[in-house]
Amino acid sequence: MTQNEFYELKERAAESQLPFKLVDRAAIKYIGRFEDNGNDGMPLSRNLYSVMGTEVLATDNVAKTLDEMSGFRSDQKQIVSKARGEEGVKDLRNYLASASTIANPSKVALVADPERKAVVNVIPVKDSVITSDDFFDFAEMFMDQNNMFPTEYEQGDSLSSGVTLHMGCNVPDVRAVTDGEDFLMNSYFLRWNLGQIELGRYYERLICSNGQIETVHQVEAKMLSLDDTSIKCMLALPQDESALDSSFERLREHALTAINTRASLSELGFVHKLLSRYMVGTERLKELAPYNEELNYYQQRGFGKEGLRPHETLASMTVWDLYNGVTAYASHNTDWHVNDNRRSGLQGEIYNFLMRPRDIKNYVDAYQ
Repeated sequence: MTQNEFYELKERAAESQLPFKLVDRAAIKYIGRFEDNGNDGMPLSRNLYSVMGTEVLATDNVAKTLDEMSGFRSDQKQIVSKARGEEGVKDLRNYLASASTIANPSKVALVADPERKAVVNVIPVKDSVITSDDFFDFAEMFMDQNNMFPTEYEQGDSLSSGVTLHMGCNVPDVRAVTDGEDFLMNSYFLRWNLGQIELGRYYERLICSNGQIETVHQVEAKMLSLDDTSIKCMLALPQDESALDSSFERLREHALTAINTRASLSELGFVHKLLSRYMVGTERLKELAPYNEELNYYQQRGFGKEGLRPHETLASMTVWDLYNGVTAYASHNTDWHVNDNRRSGLQGEIYNFLMRPRDIKNYVDAYQ
């Protein structure tokens, strides 16, 4: 990405921003739900809310997010719906929302789509929204102070739903996990929506250009408002060499374990479910995480399903091979648009998988 392309992206993000309104969560009341044939190409907007006295339609995703904010679980909803119907759901939903806002007053940005005449996104906000112009101005400041440059970006359904900006460093920091396994360690990303800016690291395996991302586990890595202290703290994070050293040592330790450890059938199943959530096609699933095929193989060899312990059962591949297959897919597949934010989402989740304790440990054994 050139500097001009960065500025063009800034302009497009501002132009495509859907209208939004900042309101107190307590001002949103659930009225009810109705069925609508709607537009087959769009999620149905069939949840009716009152916002400061005005009735508005909202998508199921918006209703789900509001429920999560107030602690209204889907299993609770199903139980109440069976016992008391829609009126019971309405009463409990509004009660929990009211109770949660009394305990923890909060604001949200309601994002509307004029064409659909509905609220299509809801974003928690601390004090005031962070606009796309605010974000790109901060990103430019961040790159100038840390000797970085923009490389690429990702987005959701549209630029208005948020942007992830990837940045490279003009002084690359390459470190070896082991022979032939070199990683570029000091690239970063900034992820923005109307409510926050989040900083994370992007690691690139040089032999194949596979990417993986790690959230920076420091309070200063998430900025909920553009106050001077928050800005100063986030700008300084890439200069913390000890934090980068610690991150590399964690990566190195878990990578070496993964290289020398076979995946369990349970771990293979976990990755299979993860890829399914990212809507990876059936054939790709068989290539990357053939859980069903390997489970069937065990059963055909006489290991009964009831007696099989997936956490103690070896899959055919190492954890490292399983991990790198997924990072390769997330980084290079042509099934998704090059700017699809599922790429960094999957890279982050599979990195967290690598960081987990392994089900099966391999030991040095001189008596084999």
